Amino acid sequence: MNGTVSGTRLRKELGKQLPAHRISVSDSGRYVQVEADSAQDVCYVVSVASREAAPVFPVPCLGRIPPVDGWHIRLSLSRLSAITDFSPDSGLVCVQCGTGMQRLSDWLAEKGFALGVHPEQSCEMELWEFMLSAASNSFGPRFGFKRDQVLSLSAVLPNGRLFRNSVSPARSTGPDFSLPLLHSAGRFGLPLEIYLRIHPLPAQRVFLTFALDDLPAAVERTWEVASAATPELIEIGVNRLAPGGLPQRFVLVELWGEGKALSVRKELVRKLLGDVARPSEVPYEMLLAFEKTYRFVEGQTRHVTLSRDSLKDLVEGLPPGGGPVTLRIRGFVDGLVSVTAGCNDEAECAILPSEESAPSGSRESRRILDAAAGMLDGSGVFMRLPEMWGGRG
Repeated sequence: MNGTVSGTRLRKELGKQLPAHRISVSDSGRYVQVEADSAQDVCYVVSVASREAAPVFPVPCLGRIPPVDGWHIRLSLSRLSAITDFSPDSGLVCVQCGTGMQRLSDWLAEKGFALGVHPEQSCEMELWEFMLSAASNSFGPRFGFKRDQVLSLSAVLPNGRLFRNSVSPARSTGPDFSLPLLHSAGRFGLPLEIYLRIHPLPAQRVFLTFALDDLPAAVERTWEVASAATPELIEIGVNRLAPGGLPQRFVLVELWGEGKALSVRKELVRKLLGDVARPSEVPYEMLLAFEKTYRFVEGQTRHVTLSRDSLKDLVEGLPPGGGPVTLRIRGFVDGLVSVTAGCNDEAECAILPSEESAPSGSRESRRILDAAAGMLDGSGVFMRLPEMWGGRG
């Protein structure tokens, strides 16, 4: 970081192109905050930051900006909130990354569409934050992970240049750098606009609930359900403090469709779970209501992504009446699950493996990204956009 940079200098440089009312200075926090109106504004802000050796932090709704030694720039993207293209025939929507997730979901629902995945924690977060952060999300075998929903994007690179890739299939245009940008959590660039895959709202949504007696056996069987029935959502829940009438261990399955095809999938799920789970009459909506079931609390919740083997070790190692008070297991996609645990104290969550328990392929991908970042940082071009989530609480 350049020790000579100051708030006055940053404001002067930014004011050469941006209107004064979009720039504010916090002397106590030692930062300059900018409200960007366009992609060009963002590119200019990042180019100034690169030239002045000042870190840039997008302003998050959920995450927290880590402590910074010296002056830095806080960049608000909330004014970049337009839905710029909508193609129902192609199943695509193009969205600026300052758009709130709740607004996007409501806008699509009015037109008869839905996202394949959505935030669990807060629909008020903006699109860039949802895509880049480790924020938990609802995903399942049919639609995959949240980054699988991205067809193409535009982003500002750490030197202030604008990157844009084509909506055409990658094999016809060369390598696709969208995933490195997204998986690097902002280290290689900040997305500004994304083409997302969307899906027609179904004629019917069927919710199947089952109570469990043997959790390890049910977990293994759930992988078979995910592969054979490709449900839109499949979830295993554990709640040792479940209110009366609610099972303490349960499986939830959500299916979209209509007619005979939907009926066949329903029967397949019931058949596969038949000897490890009992059908439950508890309403699905009640089981999904966080306040009535999981009651996840900030500061007492841990979230990790685990491989199939790590999940098996976890559930087999849960002591009777011990471990996390609540446990939610979602995903079952490509051998991975998202595990969220609610605990009264650190000891209860200590049984959860670390994020490093993900498959070697995931660790290898992270190693490659880190190595690439090291080389790019060494070039003097990609130095100034720091990892946004390194200090997140």
